[in-house]
Amino acid sequence: MRLSLRLNGDRVRAFHVALAERLSQLPGIELCVDARPAAGGVPQAAEALFQLETLIHRLPANGTARRVPISTLAGHARASTPADLTIDLVGDVKPQGGQVWRLAYDGVCGEEALLALILAGRTPLARLEQNGATIAEGRLGTEYHGIALASFQDMLARTASLIVAAVNGAARSHLPVLPEPPSGASSPLMPSATKLSVRAAKATARRIVQQIYHLCYNAPHWRVGWRETGGRDLYE
Repeated sequence: MRLSLRLNGDRVRAFHVALAERLSQLPGIELCVDARPAAGGVPQAAEALFQLETLIHRLPANGTARRVPISTLAGHARASTPADLTIDLVGDVKPQGGQVWRLAYDGVCGEEALLALILAGRTPLARLEQNGATIAEGRLGTEYHGIALASFQDMLARTASLIVAAVNGAARSHLPVLPEPPSGASSPLMPSATKLSVRAAKATARRIVQQIYHLCYNAPHWRVGWRETGGRDLYE
């Protein structure tokens, strides 16, 4: 099967490279990548927040959200013949004969929609859709609530697993029914640069307090223990 992966060539991340490699290794898959530049993407203010969180939380610099040159996808050049199936991560592919599976987070396409949901404190619902029909879906969790970059990377990794499972025919098309936000609730917007700066300042202050707490109350030079005594001791 000829499979095309549509992504934003102006925002190539390690996530895209890893996803392309996993898809290309599936049996019977001939992968090509459509990396034309597209509108949208995580704004520069959010990228600056990522850099700050990497520093203050000592996150690894080689995570799935790191930006990589488009040349890393050179092994999966765009095909000249139409694909049988297109995985659309951007939301701008028009069906032209082949199938198109569009990835959306709470109904909105693009990585900026995922980050906006994270910053709003919501649990994103990732869904692959074809003409409104659900192909596969999953709720994206993280172990790093409160750290935007770590949450973003966790959810990108889970998104990749969902896509690979769907192509391989192993994904669930419907999730158990759980309480959801009201259907009329709109998807959150990306915070402004000012609000992201305020968030960064709060994160820095919170980290400083945590470090002071660790230094005073939970450092290696503090020990709690016991010993058996045979009579009067220091506190008697």
